[in-house]
Amino acid sequence: MGIKNFLEEMEERTGNPLFEGEGKEGEKVDSAFKEELKEKGIKYTWVYQPEGYDLVVMEHDKDGEKPGSWSVAYFTEAEKGGADDEEDLFGEDINSVLKEEVGMKLLNQAKGNFLDTVQLAIEIASNKAYKGGFTAANIKAAQAKSKSKK
Repeated sequence: MGIKNFLEEMEERTGNPLFEGEGKEGEKVDSAFKEELKEKGIKYTWVYQPEGYDLVVMEHDKDGEKPGSWSVAYFTEAEKGGADDEEDLFGEDINSVLKEEVGMKLLNQAKGNFLDTVQLAIEIASNKAYKGGFTAANIKAAQAKSKSKK
């Protein structure tokens, strides 16, 4: 069973979705997340981004990841790029030179099997403190709590 099937089955049986809102999957996941995953060399066969959370849940089966493995990748908003070459600083369009591009930065990737990933997703969805961006401290707390509930 995949995470998508699990989420749909859970919602159907309980009447409540695990994560509030719709979420995005596959090509609909925000490009900033996909670009960072690509830049870090993380490949997946399926990806899901819960609405309101700076994380994605992925299924892997090739390209350096164990077949049938799952992971949760945590992100935070970060500036990407920077000023152009020094000589361009004194060009006509100073605003375009100083403009920073904001994107997503991968903080951590929690790898595991399907059940580990589901338990972690339940922990994250059940605590509103995890909505939005992540820090090293709240990533560690979420992972520790999900493991202690096994």
